[in-house]
Amino acid sequence: MMKSIALLPRRIDLTRGQFRDYYESRHAPLAIGYFAFAKYVRNHLLDEENIGFDAISEFWNEDIVKLASLMQTEIGEIFRADERRFMDREQIRMGASTEELLAGSPRGVELSPRAKQAWLICRDAGTGAQACATRAADWGRQVAAGSGPACERVTLDVLTPWPGPRIPFDAILWFWMLPGHRPAERPAPEGLSRWRTLAAMGHETSPEAMSTALRAGSGSQQ
Repeated sequence: MMKSIALLPRRIDLTRGQFRDYYESRHAPLAIGYFAFAKYVRNHLLDEENIGFDAISEFWNEDIVKLASLMQTEIGEIFRADERRFMDREQIRMGASTEELLAGSPRGVELSPRAKQAWLICRDAGTGAQACATRAADWGRQVAAGSGPACERVTLDVLTPWPGPRIPFDAILWFWMLPGHRPAERPAPEGLSRWRTLAAMGHETSPEAMSTALRAGSGSQQ
């Protein structure tokens, strides 16, 4: 299963709330009518700071390249037109991801919005990609161990950027914490630094809803 990640910025004349509402009520339903996602999660940022994007979206599919090729067809024109209604398309950043479960139970389907914390990790110039992945994974496990039972799950995304605007970090540590709790603080490993700590609310579309929308061709009816 292949996974990709997109950093999606809102249009400058929209609030973050307006961006989120359009994405969830219009754009996500449009997408699942055209694209055969195996898993589709939109992580909407809760912090007010403007860091150049407003959501971190996750897409799983057996063949991401084949999925992306649809953007070169008339479907792509429809989709890009809808993106322009609420996104700054020129600043979208995308990349491939290798996800690793570091602690807790494997990911299932979360039908209700779920609060998470994301640590955006950068590697120093002298730290290679493999060292980054290994050290970030060890870091995540240490934080999970220090957080105790309040930490339900920790995953690591190691990113490989695609052409276009640069993703400003190299990996993401995701923490699923019980309400009212935060991950334990542990110092960054040598060669790594934490660029940002973000609070996010994850919205996931169920496999049944995606399958139904794709069969019905609901995207063509938007």
